[in-house]
Amino acid sequence: GDTYYDHAASGATQWDPPETLTLPPLAMAFAKKRFAFLFYLWGAPHTNRVVQNLNIKRDRMLPESFRAFSNFSMSELRAKLRIEFQGEPGIDSGGLTKDWFLSVSKQLLQPGLCLFKHFKGGNCYHIDPRSGIAHEDHLKYFEFFGKLLAKAIFERHMIDCRLSQGFLRVLCGKPLRLEDLGELDPQYFIGLNWMLHNEIDGVIYEKFSVFLDNFGVMEEFEIVPKGKYIDVTDENKAKYVQAISKWKLRDSVSAQLAAVLRGFHTLIPPSAAATLRPNELGMLLNGRSDIDLDGLRAKSQYTGGYTSASTTVHYFWQCFKKMSSDEQRLVLKFCTGTSQFPLDSYDPPFTLTLAEGDPLNALPRAHTCFNQLVLPPYESPKILKSKLIYAMENTEGFELT
Repeated sequence: GDTYYDHAASGATQWDPPETLTLPPLAMAFAKKRFAFLFYLWGAPHTNRVVQNLNIKRDRMLPESFRAFSNFSMSELRAKLRIEFQGEPGIDSGGLTKDWFLSVSKQLLQPGLCLFKHFKGGNCYHIDPRSGIAHEDHLKYFEFFGKLLAKAIFERHMIDCRLSQGFLRVLCGKPLRLEDLGELDPQYFIGLNWMLHNEIDGVIYEKFSVFLDNFGVMEEFEIVPKGKYIDVTDENKAKYVQAISKWKLRDSVSAQLAAVLRGFHTLIPPSAAATLRPNELGMLLNGRSDIDLDGLRAKSQYTGGYTSASTTVHYFWQCFKKMSSDEQRLVLKFCTGTSQFPLDSYDPPFTLTLAEGDPLNALPRAHTCFNQLVLPPYESPKILKSKLIYAMENTEGFELT
């Protein structure tokens, strides 16, 4: 079908590709697919929309957002979200909404809530099967999480949460794979793989059941009917591997996943979700895996006295280009509140602003709501880099102004 292009900053719309849109073939293919996907969800040009205000306290962001989303009608959920933090001046021109999506998604991952578990091997999050024990309203919060994911995609915002491939497959309606378990537990995955390719009779003694530590209480769960009475053998080991993988990825958290899907499907129908691959859904939620340095520089803005030709601006891009990918992401996190790189350009645009004061002693500051780096006029790239690294390493939280 045809591709529809929408410029986030200006609100302009067109069917012809923008002249400035230069992407590699694979990226261009995904860009076209994404525009068609969003246009299908919106059902009409995404401009001049009704605004839905969300007025909340910053220190009560999660419970108040949860309560508001629970009460939103479908028309309110589809309206353009505008965030207002009580006691904080300013109008949301995109920065506060961006901050809200990042902050709420991050707060839902707090270990104290016991909704999600972080898996270091794959650096991802999956639902914690103990969430029903730890949290009385866990299913309502998982439904809210599903709405949050859908709303982020609908509004073209990112969340601060890298979900497991198994989780993404469920959202896309795709069948699970054994490899998805490897992302959560690499050693366990290796063990299951070994079972499939080696004789286990007389070597491994397992049943079709699994034990789960529910906060100090060990409970046994059958992964097939009467599984605790069935021995795993060479004859049935393939069935065991399939069953244990399915249980760990989906069956152990089936009620939670159903709640997420209920929320997710309020804005994204199953038929639309099914058109996406898991990695594509991950990009819609978390942005690009690479950093487009040329695109970032081309679309950046300069204020306070800086221009693209300013010496300090040149120093900054010179330093940024020489940094490793991890270092670049730390800079982006310092300036924007997240290390993730958006599929579109930053909104508000990434901005370098001239700082007043003594350039020898002043440190860079960041206004994350505006994707803004306030940079003193340092005398050399070496000083700029050392001051920037020191500021990043000694800043707790972000300045939100």
